[in-house]
Amino acid sequence: EIHIDLTPDQSGGELVNAGSPKVIELWNLVFIQYNKEADGSLRELPAKHVDTGMGFERACSVLECTGGKNFEVAVSNYDTEVFRPIIEALAKMSGKTYNPGQSGDDASIAMRVCADHIRMITFSVADGAIPSNEGRGYVVRRLLRRAARYGRKLELTEPFLFKLVKVLAEHMGHVFPEIIRERDKIERIIKAEEVSFNQTLDRGISLFEEEVAGLKGDVFSGEAAFKLYDTYGFPVDLTEAMARERNLTVDRETFEKCMEEQRERARAAQTKVVISAEAVELDLPPTPFVGFEKLEESTRVQAVLGNPKKPEVVLESTPFYGEMGGQLGDTGHLIGEGFELSVEDTQKREGVVIHRCKLVSGQVPEAGAEVQALVDGERRRQIQRHHTVTHLLHWALREVLGTDVRQQGSLVAPDRLRFDFTHFEGVKPAELTTIEDMINARILENEPVSWFEIPMSDKPDSVIAFFGDKYGDLVRVVKIGGQGSGRIETPAFDGYSMELCGGTHALRT
Repeated sequence: EIHIDLTPDQSGGELVNAGSPKVIELWNLVFIQYNKEADGSLRELPAKHVDTGMGFERACSVLECTGGKNFEVAVSNYDTEVFRPIIEALAKMSGKTYNPGQSGDDASIAMRVCADHIRMITFSVADGAIPSNEGRGYVVRRLLRRAARYGRKLELTEPFLFKLVKVLAEHMGHVFPEIIRERDKIERIIKAEEVSFNQTLDRGISLFEEEVAGLKGDVFSGEAAFKLYDTYGFPVDLTEAMARERNLTVDRETFEKCMEEQRERARAAQTKVVISAEAVELDLPPTPFVGFEKLEESTRVQAVLGNPKKPEVVLESTPFYGEMGGQLGDTGHLIGEGFELSVEDTQKREGVVIHRCKLVSGQVPEAGAEVQALVDGERRRQIQRHHTVTHLLHWALREVLGTDVRQQGSLVAPDRLRFDFTHFEGVKPAELTTIEDMINARILENEPVSWFEIPMSDKPDSVIAFFGDKYGDLVRVVKIGGQGSGRIETPAFDGYSMELCGGTHALRT
């Protein structure tokens, strides 16, 4: 490790790694040579590396704050040209004075927090992260709300963080041009989030203050922390930060218990599709699906599970689509010598397609029996139309509202479709009309719909994949527009709508 000693008499040896602002670590080297096994022994690695870490902002702070001469001044990352323009803008907005160095006054601390957070938020949104309740979007939302709350310490009660994007674009856009190119979108996303949070922030702070006023000890109620989270959108770490300012701790154990109870209620409210435990336990190979091109298949029964009156049948191959990706499973009939089964639903588990049936006549077939699998063609065609329209809707939404639109879920049924998506503000009536007109125009043009398979490693950026989804080495691309209809052998990325999709579709819009 390389530290710089800023003590007046160069006596900082005992302050190394002690968190002192007078002895700052600038550089470290990690010599990666061994792997520590479960029993604690060290196994030498076949390839050895040196991992180098340098604190660029720390080096800047030493150079700028000391001027290379005066090593008695307080050194801070925030007193460099990296953060100074943002802090100056905050001081101007709030009318507060910023005190450099290690000053501990509320206004200076609030400016440092806001400067640090808005930089991270701006770069993240420019990279495609949108404030949300999960994943990386939750990190962005949490920090944005934390910065907004610190803005109250600067008496900034109206949205203000979005105004700092201009400062970042001016001072960092030359090294990260995405901030300049996406500035308008970034500002709108941040402002919409600020407006939304400000509506509940005051009420949340009032609830916090009421709870604190009634406390007899030094522990903030876990139930109250959960209410702040559930009702007002306060991340628990924000509540903990507010509690620390009052020398309080939050009852995290009770908070987590409340969170788990909420998750249990949500799970209980979900509609469940019950599949026989045997279907999960049986070691069956994945069922080949032949239903992209045909709706009938001569095949054999591989396994019969469950209740004889409502058996669950697995076939050696099937034209029935198992529910997946929002598209409902197929219905139809399984007919063989001495039996007829009505397929009421089709599910898919670990690659195995399970036909949930009702015995119409005869006896339930045994494994090995020959069977004619017949999909309800009209119902499938209705589903296919709706699935293709969901792709058209996704395309139109991104064209009108912007590429930050992200699909979060869908329902593709024979009589309706539902498309869930995230966007940082509500859809305006004029935008909705434009979206409808665009979709109807594409439908009237009767354009071709095609699909093909490619290695995931060959997927271009023009093909939409869903963040967080798991894909295999080989993926299926559904394309609207361009050359070809139905299955095409040679990949062609010439459509206006192209998504990774395993569902069934109409052949034309």
